Amino acid sequence: YVDGDVSAAEKRQIDAHLQGCDHCERFGGEFAGMVTALRRKLGAAPAIESAASERLLERLGSALDDDA
Repeated sequence: YVDGDVSAAEKRQIDAHLQGCDHCERFGGEFAGMVTALRRKLGAAPAIESAASERLLERLGSALDDDA
């Protein structure tokens, strides 16, 4: 999400969740800030393994479904 690696539909779903969940909105803002700071400090982050990325997206999707 932070890198724009989600589909437009997924982004809309995440954005809708963030509008109603102060906790996730704060976490997302803090996470995005950390990613930006790390990139400046270390350069571009290497791509994560595809399987790890898929697991992360599945967990995030499950969390969104649980909150709906």
